Amino acid sequence: MPVLILSARILKVRSSEILDISAPAISLTMGLTKIRCQIDGCCPGRYLYTDDRNLLVCFPSPMAEMGFSVFLTALLLFLIRKGKLHGRIYPFWMLVYGIGRFGLSYLREDRAPFLLGLPAGAFWSLVSILLGASWLVIAHFVTLKKRALPKSESL
Repeated sequence: MPVLILSARILKVRSSEILDISAPAISLTMGLTKIRCQIDGCCPGRYLYTDDRNLLVCFPSPMAEMGFSVFLTALLLFLIRKGKLHGRIYPFWMLVYGIGRFGLSYLREDRAPFLLGLPAGAFWSLVSILLGASWLVIAHFVTLKKRALPKSESL
């Protein structure tokens, strides 16, 4: 994110515009990385049952995460195209991605405690949710404050 903010300064545009544009790209990239997870088997889903050949059948966690990321990318692009949440796409992405990833982290087999007794995916999802929600609330109040100022006092 610091690179994006620095890029905004160099290009002389608002950092929120750069962050808005980057959110769908980051979301899609995160989804595409799950293809490698599926191939390597590094992020196995929860065991569902044993089939008739005595093989374990797992929830396709990487594919579910990829599907969620692709859906979220499409949603972000739709919101940008419609002019919704201007300057707030990135924190919206952080919030929604965090919520989705939190739920999906419990569909993985690897749920070893990381911090506060939570698996790593769930912990970092909560961080994303808190940052995204805080950012959106602060942005909302800043917008309300700007609207309340008379034209001569606004920045």
